[in-house]
Amino acid sequence: MMATLVSEAILLNFVKGPRFEEAVDAQFKEFDEDGDGFLSQAELCRSLESLRLFDDLAGHEERLAASLSASAEHEVQKQNQQLQNVLFGLFDRDGDGAVGPSEFAAQMHEIMSAIARGLRGCPLQFLIDPGSVLACAVQQEAEEEEKELEL
Repeated sequence: MMATLVSEAILLNFVKGPRFEEAVDAQFKEFDEDGDGFLSQAELCRSLESLRLFDDLAGHEERLAASLSASAEHEVQKQNQQLQNVLFGLFDRDGDGAVGPSEFAAQMHEIMSAIARGLRGCPLQFLIDPGSVLACAVQQEAEEEEKELEL
């Protein structure tokens, strides 16, 4: 993980360019564990977990499991599954039970654009995985700044 500042401009510039498509394509291929050209719900959820999107929920689930009754623990697991179903539904736009490359790219575009809009001109420091789509955005910005300095 690396810490970096991310701004609205960095993200909006990135999602409009070809490097976004390349980064999303690479991320899709990494997530496609069986290489069939589609992401199953299990593949997508494991991948989202690897991006630490479920860390808080998983951490709470583990801590609560020790103190909760079996029925309460089952409820936490049920809510986690519901969250995964909702997230998968956002990516699986045609509802066929698999996420294709174009569906994945479209949803990633929406996610990155929503993050950008949420920043509203105020850069925030993020911890990002060096191989992530977000890291590609930061790298693109750094390369553009370097080119400007050379001029």
